[in-house]
Amino acid sequence: MRAEKPASSVRPIDHSWSRAAVAALLLAHVVILGACISAAPAVIENPIAVLSDTGEIATPAASPTAFRPGPAEGKPLAVHEGVLRFVSYNVQFGAGYTRRLDRVIEVLHAHQPDILALQELNRWGVGNPSRLALVARELGLQYVFCKSNSPVGEDPDEGFDIALLTRFAIVDAEAYPQVPHCMVRAKLQLPDGSLIQVFNLHFRPDFAQSGCSGPDQALQVAEPYLDQKAVLMGDFNLPAPTGALGEFLPVQEACVQDIASAGWVFIAQNAIEIDQFWVSPALMGQQFLPYPGPHEDPLFSYQALVRASDHFPLVVDLVFP
Repeated sequence: MRAEKPASSVRPIDHSWSRAAVAALLLAHVVILGACISAAPAVIENPIAVLSDTGEIATPAASPTAFRPGPAEGKPLAVHEGVLRFVSYNVQFGAGYTRRLDRVIEVLHAHQPDILALQELNRWGVGNPSRLALVARELGLQYVFCKSNSPVGEDPDEGFDIALLTRFAIVDAEAYPQVPHCMVRAKLQLPDGSLIQVFNLHFRPDFAQSGCSGPDQALQVAEPYLDQKAVLMGDFNLPAPTGALGEFLPVQEACVQDIASAGWVFIAQNAIEIDQFWVSPALMGQQFLPYPGPHEDPLFSYQALVRASDHFPLVVDLVFP
């Protein structure tokens, strides 16, 4: 059975999209990231990375790479005042190294996230500076990184790594590589001084073999934070409680029921359903603003979004007084 939607003042949304400025990434012998807005974004000189192999907090070296403007498909649009913008985006196998990576950077710029959850960051943790460090600097965000425990093939750098990026102060953070593919948590301090716990996760899709072991591990990690203001978002590889658009196994529907039974409240999914946004009961009184789906997006054509990744960005605006 699918989980029933809890009664609350929270308004679930089916698709989530944002509006903002767009930029492109150019490549030479090294990756050079392009800015899409006339004023350069704030650069975080000391982004935070939590390394999953040691659990230590590290400070990557500042990037010597110059940032240059690139072509843009859309125009800047105002971000809602008094709103936190959450974006979750699976960039599909690390977004490649040339034109598709350019398009992913354009999409990230366009959505102007306050809190950004990225999945499938294959090889984004490699190099000094790493691709993740370059993208974080381009967007003006700090980040928490988790190296996947399930590499693709024999290359340990080809795993489905994930990262949580934010413009807010990171009070503390932790990576959980035991949750397949990976899971990260960050306690963020918002401008008004309040705190919110944010999780980014990416479940491995082998539910036929492993059942709900991945989601169950994630729920164990997140359970101590359920009575706080907290968000679970990412690539769940599960149907949404509001109704499956694709075909899913009964075990996947059971995993969704487990998440709802644990006390998490479903808020939003994107057009392909498996990218989802859940909140703790402490956020049930907040208002969430919907965004149009990929066919009605005001900045990108549907074809442009498809060329960037096999996932669409999931964007949720939270009114957070």
